[in-house]
Amino acid sequence: MGGRRTRVGRRHRVISFDFLGYGASAKPPGHRYSVFEQADLAEAIIAAYAPSGPTVVAYDYGAIVATELLARQHEHTASLRRCIFLNAGLFAEVYRPRIAQRASLIPVLGALLARAFTESLFYRTWGEVFSTEHPLDRELAGLHYRALRENDPGRDIQRKLLRYIPERAANASHFESALLGTTVPLTFLWGMRDPVSGAAIAEQLRNRIPAVDLVEYDDVGHCPHIEIPDRVAIDILRRSAS
Repeated sequence: MGGRRTRVGRRHRVISFDFLGYGASAKPPGHRYSVFEQADLAEAIIAAYAPSGPTVVAYDYGAIVATELLARQHEHTASLRRCIFLNAGLFAEVYRPRIAQRASLIPVLGALLARAFTESLFYRTWGEVFSTEHPLDRELAGLHYRALRENDPGRDIQRKLLRYIPERAANASHFESALLGTTVPLTFLWGMRDPVSGAAIAEQLRNRIPAVDLVEYDDVGHCPHIEIPDRVAIDILRRSAS
């Protein structure tokens, strides 16, 4: 990830931030997280730091937020120059959440699982969505785990953040219409070995977006920016220069 940002940062100003509930951000007790609220925050950051319209690079949860920004672009409340998506469940009907994710959404059981979610378990479950050619680095997994736990004394934040899954399903038509109807140039950099949102999502993109700009990484899983950062950086730079 660092290699990608360094390479892109040599050519462009890069602005990155933690969504509310992620990383070093605030994690307010009792807060109910929403993709729409996260889009409000993203819009505020764009207005403050990139008012002329940024190229947005979005992955996983962030890609759902970016789709909401596309909807707002259509409504003239957001301005994007281009949107580059990495693996995400853009089409709810073919998205395949992992067993641990589905279990975490079950009341009571989810809360118990969240408190039992150790660093070793995090490494094992996250590692399942990486390709065998580019496995998850244990040290990097530890950094992500500690960032997830920061400001989270209740050890429950991950379960709360997963509420985006039913929220996205409930608003599937809204998000898909924004994605399929936007005039913003789109690029999709896709790990095809991803068991959650890989080949099935790529097939939907090919079938539903005419002349789609889709780059398929056949040896990559759910996290292209981590698994092959240099290749991803090159593909981002090719698009951001146009």
